[in-house]
Amino acid sequence: MIITSEAETYRVNALYVTGQSVSEPYKALEEAEKKMKEEIKSGEVASVSIVWHHWTEWRKGGTYECEEKRIKNWKMSPEKMEAARQKALEKY
Repeated sequence: MIITSEAETYRVNALYVTGQSVSEPYKALEEAEKKMKEEIKSGEVASVSIVWHHWTEWRKGGTYECEEKRIKNWKMSPEKMEAARQKALEKY
């Protein structure tokens, strides 16, 4: 089994009030946390989370296994979500 630092990533998963979802990978936790804060400040996300991924290689043939763990999770309150959804519908 080969474990390298490159095999470790942090994904920021964002679900927007419009229904769109986006998942972006980052090498460092600090970068992922910064992106998470930006998304929350935008007021357009219903929920956002950071998921730690660690990939391991078992064979030269390329069979991979992934460990993952949710590190942080944030959800908008239902009252705020409805207001944000209406605002997004007017905007777009």
